[in-house]
Amino acid sequence: MRLIFLLVCAAAVFALLTLALGRLRLRWPKYLPGGIALLIGLYEWITAGTGEHEGFRDIAKLLNAWILLAGAAGSLVAGLLLDRVFTKRGK
Repeated sequence: MRLIFLLVCAAAVFALLTLALGRLRLRWPKYLPGGIALLIGLYEWITAGTGEHEGFRDIAKLLNAWILLAGAAGSLVAGLLLDRVFTKRGK
């Protein structure tokens, strides 16, 4: 239950960051947090299974990957919704 709450909070924080960046005139800056989180999350996911298995490092990398991928999903969905709303309004 705590993990689900943590993932939802991460997605909400990244979505709020995307909404804050959505106020800029340019379209691309709002996709930066989601894109960076996606790249780092994929890197953590890959290195969790192929890295050195020392202590709980692989589990920590896997949890970091889940949190970052949830944040990336929230951010990218918020960015797409912003684009959809503002293109219909004729921004």
